[in-house]
Amino acid sequence: MFSFCVSMCLEGPLKGTSDDCKQKSKNGIFRCAQDFEGLRDSGVYHKLVKQLLEEGDDLWEVQCELLQLFHDELLRDFPPLPTARRSLAKAVIKELEELEEVHDELFEVCASHAATASSHRSAPGGFVGHRIFRLSQAGHVVLRVAEQIGGGLETGGLLWTGACTALGLALGGALPLRGRILELGAGTGFLGLALAVHDPTLHVTLSDHQPQVLENLRYNVEATKKCNPSKELHLEVEALDWCHMDHREVDVVVGSDLAYDALAMPGLAAALAKLLAPRGTAQHAFLTCVKRQEATIEALKAAVTSEGLSWHLPEISSEAQHLAEHWALQGCDASAEVIFLQVTGDPST
Repeated sequence: MFSFCVSMCLEGPLKGTSDDCKQKSKNGIFRCAQDFEGLRDSGVYHKLVKQLLEEGDDLWEVQCELLQLFHDELLRDFPPLPTARRSLAKAVIKELEELEEVHDELFEVCASHAATASSHRSAPGGFVGHRIFRLSQAGHVVLRVAEQIGGGLETGGLLWTGACTALGLALGGALPLRGRILELGAGTGFLGLALAVHDPTLHVTLSDHQPQVLENLRYNVEATKKCNPSKELHLEVEALDWCHMDHREVDVVVGSDLAYDALAMPGLAAALAKLLAPRGTAQHAFLTCVKRQEATIEALKAAVTSEGLSWHLPEISSEAQHLAEHWALQGCDASAEVIFLQVTGDPST
């Protein structure tokens, strides 16, 4: 059974990346700050910057590399969240004030970022910036994200814990993925994009129903491809209505944070029944559901059962659980409890 609760804390994200930072302190270590673009806790940035300065052999060289981070081509093309940029700039300024020799240009750049990011406005469509995630040596995932739910994006402009948890489980081997992957209710597309970057042999289709969400999915696909020029990524975006879905050839179905409305669960279950064997071609569907209301989870289970499908809570390895908990910290509701379900078309499995 897999069900756990994670909580956002200062030690959480840093614990998983401090060794990585130490190993790369002389080779562009500051790119690891990309992993923290979504965090709003300024204390995380202060600790990270302080750690980088303390580990540097040459403080002037460290400041030069920090300056390169603010001029980084990736961050220039895909500007991070203003709140994250401001927190990082303020953290650097605070640490520079403790040094005897300060790089003037670095101080000026940080002061400018801290000032301009303090009074930001959302861009058209509700987007406020980008989040960039590095998947070890596999590559990068780029997401254009909103600041809050609502509008044409509804909930599809935020990165939710369910998707982050699902990625951790996949990286830990808990999701046997192969061939053609269909992600239902993809939202920002984080899960499907990350799976495609991690394993370019997969053919991943990101699906959703809202027009504005679909437009942003296409943007995120192109942005992620641009950041991985050496990879041939097989990614598609498709409009999909659970209640009016044609037959399609897929091997595995994935979905995250789909159990948010009990009234929508019969439609989701009906879609799964069409996709899973014997009616469809998929052998498994893997769902990570944030447990916001017990009634919604029970409604999902009941709807799945009524369609003649089988569900169970898979056993997972300690490594998969560790990775799931680590990645879950990147979600905007990181204190949520997550339920991991495997659904199949044969009730006997």
